[in-house]
Amino acid sequence: MTEEPEKAQRFCRSLEYWLFVVAALASMFGLAWRIAVPLTVAGLSISSLPKYIELWPRAEAVGAEGEWWKTVLLSTFNNLAAACGAFVVVSNLNRAASVGRVRWVRDDVESGSAVS
Repeated sequence: MTEEPEKAQRFCRSLEYWLFVVAALASMFGLAWRIAVPLTVAGLSISSLPKYIELWPRAEAVGAEGEWWKTVLLSTFNNLAAACGAFVVVSNLNRAASVGRVRWVRDDVESGSAVS
């Protein structure tokens, strides 16, 4: 049980967490995705670079350079997806809230006309 708060503290201190927070806030304040997403991807890629550099000698020793490159490319794709997600989710919530469309319960459920 003491491990959960420890994990949360470690996550809140991580660079990745703060990159997502900054990307989300940037989208809330209207920063264009063309700026925020590439910067977030670059930050995520730079933060994960040391672990991949550490793996390179071992991959090279066993002849798995291709697998190493696949891992790096998949990590970059994952970084892109996460950066887009952080940006899009918050910007869409912000846009919906500004026009009064945020609804936690659908209208047809409220009126009782929902079809099961």
